Amino acid sequence: MAAGIDRIHAAGMIHRDIKPGNVLVDGDDVRVSDLGYCAILDDHGTASPNGTWQTVAPEAASGNRCSIASDVYSLGATAFFTYSGEYPVSTYMGLEDQVARIKAGHLRELRDLAPHVPQSVANVIRKALQLDPKDRHQSADEFGNALVGAMEGRRDWSRISHAGHVLCVRGERFKTKASVVICGEPDGPNVRLIARHQASNRRVQGLSDRVVPHDRVPTELRTIVATLS
Repeated sequence: MAAGIDRIHAAGMIHRDIKPGNVLVDGDDVRVSDLGYCAILDDHGTASPNGTWQTVAPEAASGNRCSIASDVYSLGATAFFTYSGEYPVSTYMGLEDQVARIKAGHLRELRDLAPHVPQSVANVIRKALQLDPKDRHQSADEFGNALVGAMEGRRDWSRISHAGHVLCVRGERFKTKASVVICGEPDGPNVRLIARHQASNRRVQGLSDRVVPHDRVPTELRTIVATLS
C-alpha cells in the first residue's frame, strides 16, 4: 500500500483519500484504488484539503493545505484500522467530537484496542499519526519500510472473531512455532484467556488459563502474545 502511494507522490501528486475502503487486497497483492481525489502538488508541495474524516490528517480537517505528510497520516490511520478494526478516533461519538479530537491530536492508543500488536509496530503507526506534519515519516516509502522493519523476526498476529467471545487473536505459524489462537471467553463478570494450538485445539503447554477483569484483558493479552511471539 505504501509503495503504491509513494508512486503517486513520485508523479507529483497526492492521493488525499487513503482509507481502508480504497485498498484492494488479493492475497499478497495490495493495490490503492479511487484516484478521483488525487491532486497535483503546487510549487510548495501542497494541494487543497480533502479526505474522509476517519483517516483525514489534522491539517486537512482544519481546512489547511495538504501535503505528502497528509497522505502519510492517512496511511497511519488506515494501518491503525487494519490492525485493530477501529479508527484512531472512535466513530461512536458524534462527528463534531471526532473532528475536534482529530484536529487536537487526541487519538486512542493502538495497543489498547489491539493488544496483540507489538510495541515496535504501534510506535511506527503513532509516528505517522503525529499532529505536526514535520514529526511524521518523511515519505510513504519510509513509513512502509519502518512498518516492515518493526515486524521483522516476529510472528504475525491478527484479530479474529468467535461468537460469544470478548476478544480473540491468532498467531500465524512462524519458523518452528505452530499457529496459535488466544481466546477471551466470558467467565461470570470476568474474562478467561485461553491459549490453544490452532490445528489441534489443545491448550498451549506451560500457559495456564488466566481469569481477569474486563479492564485487564488488553494488558494480560499483551503478556501472553509476548510469550508466544
